[in-house]
This record gives sequence, structure tokens and C-alpha cells, in this order.
Amino acid sequence: MGKKGRNREKKTPELKSKEDRFAEVLDIFGNFKEIGLDKRVDGVVEFFSICKEYVNDGVGRHGKIKLIGNKRIIEYTLPTKKQIVASVNLKYDKNV
Repeated sequence: MGKKGRNREKKTPELKSKEDRFAEVLDIFGNFKEIGLDKRVDGVVEFFSICKEYVNDGVGRHGKIKLIGNKRIIEYTLPTKKQIVASVNLKYDKNV
């Protein structure tokens, strides 16, 4: 008796198109604008440039950026797979 799952073919993941990435990044930019973070803050400028690179080249990225003076850290995940939604989290850190 053999195992049933051995000869299963692997599915290739569906990747996001440039339009999908652009729509997600626009939504993120809108959320930043709503809470009052704009290009005057150094870490936000860096994050916006990372998002623009992500839209143009399609390479997934993740990381953390400190917003000095605001006591916040931007934690972001910009994935390539269509099933995973891009996420950005502003975490409070009193030491920043």
C-alpha cells in the first residue's frame, strides 16, 4: 500500500500584476495620509520609495523602518503572490 499524495504535481503560485501592486500601494498611501504621516517624516519617505520600487519591479519585500521622533516603527510586508495581501503595521515603541 503506497501513499496517495506522492505523485501530486505542485501548482505554480499566481503572481500579482503591476496593476494589483499599484492598487495595494495606493490604498496604503491613502491610509498614511489619513493618519497624518506624509513625506516630511524621514522614515515615511524611505517607505514610499520602497513601495515605488515594489510596484515597478515586482520583487517582494518586508522589513522595519523606525520613525524617529514619532515613537513608531513601520513593519511592512509587500508580497509577490496574489493570495497574500500587502500589510503595513505601525507599532508603538517608546525607545524610538
